[in-house]
Amino acid sequence: ITGSCYRTEWMLPWFIRNFKQWNESSITFFDFGIRNKDYLRMFDNVIKLNKTDSNTTWFMKPKAMLESPGDKTVWIDVDCEVIGPIDSIFDYIVPDKLLMAEDKPWTTRSGRQWYNSGVVGFEGKPKILKDWEYKCRVDPVTGDQETLHIMIGDNPIDNLRYIEEMPRKYNVLRIDHLDGTVPANPLVHHWTGYKGKYEIKRQMTEFVS
Repeated sequence: ITGSCYRTEWMLPWFIRNFKQWNESSITFFDFGIRNKDYLRMFDNVIKLNKTDSNTTWFMKPKAMLESPGDKTVWIDVDCEVIGPIDSIFDYIVPDKLLMAEDKPWTTRSGRQWYNSGVVGFEGKPKILKDWEYKCRVDPVTGDQETLHIMIGDNPIDNLRYIEEMPRKYNVLRIDHLDGTVPANPLVHHWTGYKGKYEIKRQMTEFVS
């Protein structure tokens, strides 16, 4: 599953082209308020979720996850460049936990354990997902990833009660390329931040030309 509002819908053709090049899995799209409704035809299923205000789109990510029609689900942000087959990610999902990759750059810089919410797997409706959705709805902090981090804390042992670690090849962050921490055989490049969006625009321009 994935989702977008009008601010990020420009990436959808790039996202779906990359995904479909390598994968046959169906994608459910959560419409957080896109303007170009033609984009909806690119997805296998569409679910409309209304935002509570104009600034909370990504705090709705856990709510979209809870609305997933699948038994096993993987959320993937639209700024993720899929460069290979990723169906094997479902093999790592376990009950009652969120499957997430360590955010190596943030862990290194902060000295605390961080997980990145750009790619998240889960089975059913685990309690940690319900708690995350509630926290994002009533007491959000900075972003959905930061809100989850505050919830689960910094202790790596405690974190394992809530998080199943995903192999990092499924969520390689932009700063991993700067830090030299890109894992072997990456399958997803996650172009975070405004610098990452420049890279996506560059790729889209190169494709058109």
